[in-house]
Amino acid sequence: MMGLWSWFFLLAAAQDITASSEIERVLDIERKAVAARQAIERGQYRLVSKIINESGAIYNEAVYWIVFDTNRLRVDMRTRIQASGIPIEDKRVVDNGRYIMFERFLQSDFRTAVTITDKPSPLMDGGILEPRIIGMEPLPLMAKGPLNVCVAADSMKLWERKAARMYHENIDGHQAIVTEHVLGGKELPESALLTIWIVPDLGYSVVKMEFRGNFQNQPLMDRLQVRVKAFEGDRGTVWFPEWARGERHLSGKFNHAYEVEIWDAQFNKPVDPKLFTLAGMDIPPETSVHDNITGRAYKWDGKKLVERYVGDRWWKEDQEKLKALGDKVSSVWSSDEVAKVFTEPAKPKVSTRWVWWCAAAALSAIGIICLGIGTRKWLKRRATQ
Repeated sequence: MMGLWSWFFLLAAAQDITASSEIERVLDIERKAVAARQAIERGQYRLVSKIINESGAIYNEAVYWIVFDTNRLRVDMRTRIQASGIPIEDKRVVDNGRYIMFERFLQSDFRTAVTITDKPSPLMDGGILEPRIIGMEPLPLMAKGPLNVCVAADSMKLWERKAARMYHENIDGHQAIVTEHVLGGKELPESALLTIWIVPDLGYSVVKMEFRGNFQNQPLMDRLQVRVKAFEGDRGTVWFPEWARGERHLSGKFNHAYEVEIWDAQFNKPVDPKLFTLAGMDIPPETSVHDNITGRAYKWDGKKLVERYVGDRWWKEDQEKLKALGDKVSSVWSSDEVAKVFTEPAKPKVSTRWVWWCAAAALSAIGIICLGIGTRKWLKRRATQ
């Protein structure tokens, strides 16, 4: 009996080893796709993205200009949300963990101040993108995060691979390697399926991806289709998407889609370092600048920073001024009234110690005067008696 059980365990162990070996073979192909993108160290491109709702109408449209150079990134974005129709301009620069952020509404004079910080809030950080991520995950098409979380390779800490296989398929005249993972784990139901089409002839580019599973007890399918193009760089050809579309279907019905188109792209060529500075961001003159790192406040005059006042007073004072202006801010931000409010020199801050000394001296003087008047009346009354 023991011999039978021993054979059973040996067979199960052999199957596990075979499954693990096949998973590793699949992951090796996916790692090559990730490595091809990671080899893009610098570049810039223009991009338009659209969010399409379940009725097929464009809900949100944004135009980007993205520049990156190793650990420096600049994102200039203009967004139009169809429900409001108000276009918003958003500029963000990251340089070695230092963030410069600016936003304004293009159809009004209202603009927010420039914020310089090394600790952005989740809301601020949400506008920072991984510039090489497009076409590497089903949905969304653009996000912030390491490249290797976008495909299956080395990314599924919460996803348990039950099995994997690899086969070949012809797509648009190119031989594609198809990798397929059966997934499970805490974050996914059993038998969720992730399939990725990778074309070695196109620089190991991902040209298609599908995820099938369940979402809130509904059958779900996320599908990504990518069209890549060869861009010439200083170190040879770089394959990068020129178009991509991601769709979500729930219970067999179209739910929403993301679509992007890229042009004016160049990669692995020198990038002007000035683009990652305040001087290279095309910030309008008279814009307030709040440096949260140093606690200083400035005005940008179009060429340089002009310091307004120093210390922890600027934030409270700016907020009080905005509150006093109320609703007028959105309509008269560029007017002389508001410009005067935000550019006039700060009043010198009087030391608290001097205030107390002055108050004590005044009280002492009043006490001496009162004592003198009282003493004079007492002496006069005594003389008459």
